[in-house]
Amino acid sequence: YPLARGLMLEFQKCCFLQAQGDQEALSLGGSIAMMGALLSNKFIGRLGAFDITPNVYILNLGHSSFGKELSQRLLTDFLADSGVLGAGSYRSSSAIIHGLSQQQERLDIMDEASAFLGAMSSDNTYQTEMLEVLSGLFSKANSRFLGITSIAHGKNMGACWNPHVSLFASTTPAGFKASVKRGMQAKGLMPRFFTFIQELKVNYRRLTIDDFKKIEDSKRELQRQINRFFEIPKIKHPEFKENLAVPMGTRYSPCVILFTEEAEDLFHEMADRKST
Repeated sequence: YPLARGLMLEFQKCCFLQAQGDQEALSLGGSIAMMGALLSNKFIGRLGAFDITPNVYILNLGHSSFGKELSQRLLTDFLADSGVLGAGSYRSSSAIIHGLSQQQERLDIMDEASAFLGAMSSDNTYQTEMLEVLSGLFSKANSRFLGITSIAHGKNMGACWNPHVSLFASTTPAGFKASVKRGMQAKGLMPRFFTFIQELKVNYRRLTIDDFKKIEDSKRELQRQINRFFEIPKIKHPEFKENLAVPMGTRYSPCVILFTEEAEDLFHEMADRKST
């Protein structure tokens, strides 16, 4: 896996220091999940006629003792006071979208997600509904989610403009193999996950006082940079009018960032590869 750049690289370096070894896969997954939370409703990428929104579904895979929980724990600490941390597990579709219009930008961090992955192949009605809601939310970040109707909550539950829900999950390769079955790519949710596999175990060693100082300095500087992103204002859409009858949060008009020629070529190369 490549090293990232900028703030994402600083996050990876922080993971390396804490693990005392390379975590190319797991730290890269964590850095992308972090940026999904920081950029939501503030920036979008534009590629031709397509808007690329920063909400992401990330899955980290690593054996026990490989340190797959490290990037999740760091993100939980860095984002503790940000208001963007969401759920650690799901029990129903209504739980996923409850309060969505009050928390339009959200990062759900899910540890040991094999049970969640297994739900994707289930024929259970409530689990199927839960996965359909997550699939729908993924593609609604640049428009609006119309919510669901239920006997308990009535119409338009969870209706929301620009819902940026990102998911950062982890499990072991064994848990993944036991949960994910052939044919799940046809169900909509699994193909939306960007998966990272840590194949090499970190060689742990005893930390020195100097190591602890470097870790704390790295975390302090990273927290400062993360806080700067939360100071960037979100811009309301010029045509936004609040609907008091059906509260849907705020409609935003994120700043557009054009792809570089290199990134655009890579995007088309990956799209061609997927189509074949």
